[in-house]
Amino acid sequence: MGQVTCNLNNAACKLKLKDYKQAEQLCSKVLELDNRNVKAVYLRAQAYIQPVDLDLAEVDIKRALETDPDNRDVKLEYRVLKEKIGEHNKDSQFYGNMFAKMNKLEQAKVAKQEPAPMVIDSKA
Repeated sequence: MGQVTCNLNNAACKLKLKDYKQAEQLCSKVLELDNRNVKAVYLRAQAYIQPVDLDLAEVDIKRALETDPDNRDVKLEYRVLKEKIGEHNKDSQFYGNMFAKMNKLEQAKVAKQEPAPMVIDSKA
Protein backbone atom coordinates (compact mmCIF):
# COMPACT_ATOMS: atom_id res chain seq x y z
CA MET A 1 0.00 0.00 0.00
CA GLY A 2 2.93 2.35 0.72
CA GLN A 3 4.16 2.03 -2.85
CA VAL A 4 0.71 3.00 -4.16
CA THR A 5 0.56 6.12 -1.98
CA CYS A 6 4.13 7.10 -2.81
CA ASN A 7 3.55 6.71 -6.56
CA LEU A 8 0.29 8.68 -6.40
CA ASN A 9 1.92 11.54 -4.50
CA ASN A 10 4.84 11.49 -6.90
CA ALA A 11 2.44 11.55 -9.88
CA ALA A 12 0.61 14.55 -8.40
CA CYS A 13 3.96 16.36 -8.05
CA LYS A 14 4.93 15.47 -11.63
CA LEU A 15 1.63 16.97 -12.85
CA LYS A 16 2.40 20.22 -11.01
CA LEU A 17 5.83 20.24 -12.66
CA LYS A 18 4.21 19.61 -16.07
CA ASP A 19 6.05 16.30 -16.45
CA TYR A 20 2.96 14.62 -17.90
CA LYS A 21 4.66 11.53 -19.30
CA GLN A 22 6.23 10.64 -15.95
CA ALA A 23 2.92 11.27 -14.15
CA GLU A 24 1.15 8.95 -16.60
CA GLN A 25 3.76 6.23 -16.05
CA LEU A 26 3.51 6.47 -12.26
CA CYS A 27 -0.28 6.23 -12.38
CA SER A 28 -0.05 3.23 -14.70
CA LYS A 29 2.24 1.52 -12.15
CA VAL A 30 -0.37 2.11 -9.45
CA LEU A 31 -3.10 0.71 -11.70
CA GLU A 32 -1.04 -2.45 -12.24
CA LEU A 33 -1.20 -2.96 -8.46
CA ASP A 34 -4.77 -1.71 -7.95
CA ASN A 35 -6.78 -1.42 -11.17
CA ARG A 36 -9.74 0.20 -9.38
CA ASN A 37 -7.78 3.09 -7.84
CA VAL A 38 -9.87 6.14 -8.74
CA LYS A 39 -7.15 8.63 -7.85
CA ALA A 40 -4.66 6.92 -10.17
CA VAL A 41 -7.14 6.87 -13.05
CA TYR A 42 -8.09 10.50 -12.37
CA LEU A 43 -4.47 11.72 -12.24
CA ARG A 44 -3.59 9.75 -15.36
CA ALA A 45 -6.53 11.35 -17.16
CA GLN A 46 -5.15 14.76 -16.18
CA ALA A 47 -1.75 13.73 -17.53
CA TYR A 48 -3.39 12.74 -20.82
CA ILE A 49 -5.44 15.97 -21.10
CA GLN A 50 -2.48 18.33 -20.85
CA PRO A 51 -0.58 17.20 -23.97
CA VAL A 52 -3.95 16.74 -25.70
CA ASP A 53 -4.33 12.96 -25.56
CA LEU A 54 -8.06 13.60 -25.31
CA ASP A 55 -9.20 10.12 -26.34
CA LEU A 56 -7.07 8.45 -23.67
CA ALA A 57 -8.17 11.03 -21.10
CA GLU A 58 -11.82 10.33 -21.87
CA VAL A 59 -11.32 6.58 -21.41
CA ASP A 60 -9.77 7.12 -17.98
CA ILE A 61 -12.34 9.69 -16.83
CA LYS A 62 -15.19 7.37 -17.79
CA ARG A 63 -13.44 4.50 -16.04
CA ALA A 64 -13.07 6.59 -12.87
CA LEU A 65 -16.75 7.57 -13.04
CA GLU A 66 -17.78 3.92 -13.38
CA THR A 67 -15.83 3.09 -10.24
CA ASP A 68 -16.88 6.18 -8.26
CA PRO A 69 -19.82 7.95 -9.96
CA ASP A 70 -20.18 10.48 -7.11
CA ASN A 71 -16.57 11.70 -7.15
CA ARG A 72 -16.81 15.49 -7.46
CA ASP A 73 -13.25 16.03 -8.75
CA VAL A 74 -13.67 13.44 -11.49
CA LYS A 75 -16.98 14.99 -12.56
CA LEU A 76 -15.36 18.43 -12.76
CA GLU A 77 -12.45 17.05 -14.77
CA TYR A 78 -14.90 15.36 -17.13
CA ARG A 79 -16.58 18.72 -17.72
CA VAL A 80 -13.18 20.30 -18.49
CA LEU A 81 -12.38 17.42 -20.83
CA LYS A 82 -15.66 17.79 -22.73
CA GLU A 83 -14.93 21.52 -23.19
CA LYS A 84 -11.45 20.74 -24.52
CA ILE A 85 -12.85 18.11 -26.90
CA GLY A 86 -15.39 20.67 -28.16
CA GLU A 87 -12.65 23.26 -28.70
CA HIS A 88 -10.45 20.70 -30.43
CA ASN A 89 -13.28 19.65 -32.75
CA LYS A 90 -14.12 23.27 -33.56
CA ASP A 91 -10.45 24.02 -34.33
CA SER A 92 -10.17 20.90 -36.49
CA GLN A 93 -13.25 21.89 -38.46
CA PHE A 94 -12.03 25.49 -38.85
CA TYR A 95 -8.60 24.49 -40.13
CA GLY A 96 -10.06 21.74 -42.31
CA ASN A 97 -12.36 24.28 -43.98
CA MET A 98 -9.52 26.77 -44.34
CA PHE A 99 -7.26 24.24 -46.08
CA ALA A 100 -10.11 23.10 -48.33
CA LYS A 101 -10.70 26.72 -49.42
CA MET A 102 -6.99 27.27 -50.01
CA ASN A 103 -6.87 24.09 -52.10
CA LYS A 104 -9.83 25.25 -54.22
CA LEU A 105 -8.20 28.65 -54.77
CA GLU A 106 -4.95 27.00 -55.80
CA GLN A 107 -6.77 24.70 -58.23
CA ALA A 108 -8.66 27.66 -59.70
CA LYS A 109 -5.40 29.58 -60.10
CA VAL A 110 -3.77 26.64 -61.92
CA ALA A 111 -6.82 26.21 -64.17
CA LYS A 112 -6.75 29.91 -65.16
CA GLN A 113 -3.12 29.83 -66.24
CA GLU A 114 -2.77 30.02 -70.00
CA PRO A 115 -1.11 27.08 -71.69
CA ALA A 116 2.45 27.69 -72.85
CA PRO A 117 2.74 28.53 -76.56
CA MET A 118 3.82 25.68 -78.81
CA VAL A 119 7.30 25.90 -80.23
CA ILE A 120 7.87 24.32 -83.60
CA ASP A 121 11.36 23.07 -84.24
CA SER A 122 12.10 23.54 -87.94
CA LYS A 123 15.07 21.19 -87.80
CA ALA A 124 12.93 18.13 -87.11
